[in-house]
Amino acid sequence: LAKLRDVRLGLGLAPGQPVEDLRLAATLALRHGLSEQQVLEALTRIPAELMGVADRVGSLAPGKDADFLVMNGAPLATSAHVQRAYIKGRKAFDAAAPMHAKMMKNDAADAPHGGTVVVRAGTIWLGPDQWLENGEVLIEHGRIRQVGKRVATPPGATVVDAGADAFVTPGMIDAFGHLGLEGDRSTPGPELSFAPL
Repeated sequence: LAKLRDVRLGLGLAPGQPVEDLRLAATLALRHGLSEQQVLEALTRIPAELMGVADRVGSLAPGKDADFLVMNGAPLATSAHVQRAYIKGRKAFDAAAPMHAKMMKNDAADAPHGGTVVVRAGTIWLGPDQWLENGEVLIEHGRIRQVGKRVATPPGATVVDAGADAFVTPGMIDAFGHLGLEGDRSTPGPELSFAPL
C-alpha cells in the first residue's frame, strides 16, 4: 500500500460488513504501508470531499457540523476506544453511561446556554499534519465555532474535559456509506440529498 501514498484514498467497507470493521480496515492499511496521516484522512476528510460534503463534515474547523469522536487514545491504536460521539454538537453516545442510556443523554440539549458545549482534550486532530495539543473546541447550536488552545467559554456552557490522554477527531466516514443511513444497503438514487434537513 505504500505505493498509494500519492493517491487520494477513501477507506470503506464491502456491502454487508459491520461498520465496526472500519477501524480494523484502517489498522490493516496502516500495518501494510500507509502513513497514519493518510489513513486518518481516508476515514475523515477525503470521503467527505469525494461525496461533496467537505464544507460540512470531515474535518474540525469553524462553521462545520460538530460531528466528532472523543477517544481514550490515538485513533488508530488498537487499544483506543470511543468514549463519546457527538453529532451536530449533541452527545449521541457515551461509553460511561449505563447501557440503556448510552444513546439518550445529550450535552447540547441540556446546556442552559442555548446548546453551547466546550470540549477539552489532550490532542485535537485538525487535518493534514495539524495536531493541536491540549486544545478546546467550542460548539454552538450544532456547529463548531472555535478551535484552539483556549476558546471562549460563554456563561452556562457545558464543559466536557475528556482528559490529557483523550483525542478528538472528526467523525469517521465510511467512503461507501450513506452518511448516517446505517443499515441501508440499497443504491441511492440521484435525488438523494446530503444537504442538512
